[in-house]
Amino acid sequence: MTFKRKMLNSSLFILTTITLAACNTENISTKKATVNKAVISSNEIQKGFTLEELDIEKINESDLKQKINMQNDNGVYLYDYKSKKEIYILFNGVGTNYSNIKFKMNGQKLAISYRSTVDKGMNIQSLFELKSTKQFDGNFTIILKNNDKETAFANIYTQ
Repeated sequence: MTFKRKMLNSSLFILTTITLAACNTENISTKKATVNKAVISSNEIQKGFTLEELDIEKINESDLKQKINMQNDNGVYLYDYKSKKEIYILFNGVGTNYSNIKFKMNGQKLAISYRSTVDKGMNIQSLFELKSTKQFDGNFTIILKNNDKETAFANIYTQ
């Protein structure tokens, strides 16, 4: 092998190594920056308020996931979580089928209506996140209606 050929091969080797190292670093950075939840659906229900249905299996926030997984009882749960700009609503259907879930905003009032029926053997969870561009304040109210009757959350968790 000639000297020029050796230099060319060495240069190509070094260049390839640098390129691969850069690719690996970029992939690692991308993995760290991935969204920590998968959105099933998203809808702006009022200016400044977005409602998303989330895939519970893809949530990486361990504290929230742990609280969701602790729920063995049927009911609707509220999680006021960390930033005061987002709340989570969990429909934990244990022996109950939740359907026709609707969210409606009017100013600082959120109305959540749904239908529920007893269905032994049913075990389905649905998780929604309401995000606000501003922090929720003391005037923010949630009204929960099950089968057209006002009801309360099974539990409210704050952090």
